[in-house]
Amino acid sequence: MMTNLSLTKVQPSWSVERMRQETGELIGLYKVSIWTELKDHPEILNKVRDAFFANFEGRPEVKGIKTPLDLVTYLAELAVNLVGATVSISGDEKEATIVYDELPNRDMIHKTLHVTPELQEEMAKQFQNTIQKFSARFGFKCEAEVKFDHPIAKITFIKN
Repeated sequence: MMTNLSLTKVQPSWSVERMRQETGELIGLYKVSIWTELKDHPEILNKVRDAFFANFEGRPEVKGIKTPLDLVTYLAELAVNLVGATVSISGDEKEATIVYDELPNRDMIHKTLHVTPELQEEMAKQFQNTIQKFSARFGFKCEAEVKFDHPIAKITFIKN
């Protein structure tokens, strides 16, 4: 016998700050989970990364990126607006830098997933590798310093 249920429409009730926090935590948990599970399978990790890049490049906002400054501006806007990161940018049409000063969800992710110093180092190397390949897709060279301190990452994109 089927019970007749009364459905209640749920309305958005979170503040912008809470949305950023939840979004950042979920994205972070997802990324760290992937790295943790696939770190011993780089060929699969590379396929996942390449599929993400291909889908990312199809976004209208990304198609308009022509210079390193365009790229760091877009990445900064994503980080600040989606997860409430503290980010700084500088540069011009030939070379631009983005500095990720703070990611609000970083400590929670590391505690929740028991991220060890060894895993942090591996994740930093993987991120550097990923950002190198990412920048090449735009025709840029890249210099990246990634650590789990302050700042978290400093990335410079240079037009070839």
